[in-house]
Amino acid sequence: MPPGGTSRLASLPVWTRLARPNERLDLEELMHRASTAVPEYREQLEANPEAIDLPLARIEHGQITVAEGVEGTAGFIVLVIEEDQAELDGLFVEPHLWGRGVGKTLVELAAPALDRRTVRALLGELVTHGVLSPR
Repeated sequence: MPPGGTSRLASLPVWTRLARPNERLDLEELMHRASTAVPEYREQLEANPEAIDLPLARIEHGQITVAEGVEGTAGFIVLVIEEDQAELDGLFVEPHLWGRGVGKTLVELAAPALDRRTVRALLGELVTHGVLSPR
């Protein structure tokens, strides 16, 4: 699904778009909320708060896609594509929306650029942390 599309696959209807430079700080705050909701990351982030950093260049280069729901920003994905390879650099979903399909929608958006093993490993990680429901 290209940015600008909508998904009815999710329990929560979301649409996607590219991130805007003026929302960088809001996305960093979402990043912090999502990361600290996972106990194993919380301690690391408390010790290294500078780890929450979303480079403006990622937004300016169209590497961040935002998922929006009726409540506002639901999550975002950072997909870095260089030459012949793609790297999923981050996936963040508002913790109160975990398990509602937002992460899955964003992964499906990125899947064509990623190899199959990367997608499977990422989905497994999301299920492990409770971001996705095992279906």
